[in-house]
Amino acid sequence: VGYLVAVLRALVVDADQAAERVALGLIRAAEVLDKSACGYAESAEATDDAADADELRDRAEEYRRSAHRYHKLAAQYRALGDRMR
Repeated sequence: VGYLVAVLRALVVDADQAAERVALGLIRAAEVLDKSACGYAESAEATDDAADADELRDRAEEYRRSAHRYHKLAAQYRALGDRMR
């Protein structure tokens, strides 16, 4: 029984660490999306073509929404890891 408990504890630790790695990956991806969104927004402000500006603003907003979803997913994975401890 002691061996089984040790194995189960090791699995929980591994799962907790995996959840944290996923969360960190999602956070890094969200940061890249945020940075890209800023770039698109800046490009929208810099262009004189109204249609291009609208498309760039739309893309910036899409990237911001995606970044927000990634941050929410990261929080969910961290909460999952916390529940495993």
